[in-house]
Amino acid sequence: MPRSKVFVPTQDGLAPVSFPRAYQQSGDRLLVSCDSEWIDQALQMAFLREGPYAVTYEERAAQDDGSDLRVTSKPMSADEVRTLLGEWGEYVESDPRHNTSVATVDGRLRVTIDEHNLFVVTGDFAPVVAHLKSRGYEEREVTLPTPHVHRDYEEFDAQAKEFVQALSALR
Repeated sequence: MPRSKVFVPTQDGLAPVSFPRAYQQSGDRLLVSCDSEWIDQALQMAFLREGPYAVTYEERAAQDDGSDLRVTSKPMSADEVRTLLGEWGEYVESDPRHNTSVATVDGRLRVTIDEHNLFVVTGDFAPVVAHLKSRGYEEREVTLPTPHVHRDYEEFDAQAKEFVQALSALR
């Protein structure tokens, strides 16, 4: 079961943040929030455009020299993407060290699950807006609580490396 990535300080410690089902257009991107099933939601949005697709993993300052790590798969079918992210779902949905994207190879649409479990959608997102409206999402401001903190889970340290290796093998 996925764990919260974002917490807010309270008098009793830290409380997990739960986001409403909402979307907001901000310039050339669409911000989308929901409270669960992030991979399923991301795939529903990404698959509104025909593939092939690529999965990208980005982790800030992950290299030994402090540089960012970015790994992108080879072109994949929707079924291959669904299988890959289904296998690594708990890690992708629970660990805040990274952003994971599903994009059409032609660049028409990219859906990123960011380090807060918010979606950043770029490209031609008009069909995504129609999809969200049909699912009961509200158009309203999507914000992060301030202040907030992220929590890394030690048990995902090995999975982070394994996911990068799995994605690298698909290049």
